[in-house]
Amino acid sequence: GGRVARVRNAATGRNLDGARIDPARIATLYGNSEEERKLVRLEDAPELLLTGLQAVEDRNFKHHHGIDPWGVLRAIWVNLREGEFEQGASTLTQQMVRSLFLSNTKTVSRKLKEALYALIIEARFDKRRIMEAYLNEVYLGQNGKQSIHGVAAASDFWFGRDLKTLKTEDIA
Repeated sequence: GGRVARVRNAATGRNLDGARIDPARIATLYGNSEEERKLVRLEDAPELLLTGLQAVEDRNFKHHHGIDPWGVLRAIWVNLREGEFEQGASTLTQQMVRSLFLSNTKTVSRKLKEALYALIIEARFDKRRIMEAYLNEVYLGQNGKQSIHGVAAASDFWFGRDLKTLKTEDIA
């Protein structure tokens, strides 16, 4: 009659008083119903993910104040040599700012705003809070109209596993 009459343990055949069944996840609502998010604390992120991210995206993360002057000079040199925008110099803080507040358009005015916002954020928050915010904001894919933001949601979506259980090759 559309109701559960009993719940039984398949292995023992005994009736159970109750059981928990996880519902199928349709979406994780976090401000925008078209975003998939699962928040993570910095201490719950694998160390290899943190060190690898900094090595690839922002080697000087722990030492700059929102912008990396050497990275900017390197990017300018490459872009002048190539005659077009080949390389950016965005720090992790700038990438987070762009994702949160700005568009991806490649304009000088957007780059200046991005740098200014990054300097303000770095003056107000410590590196741990900035890294944690980045880990929860970074765009890591699309599933139809639903965008996947943050490393924990991406771990669940791409590998079907909790972030803590990722293998080295998954993190790479």
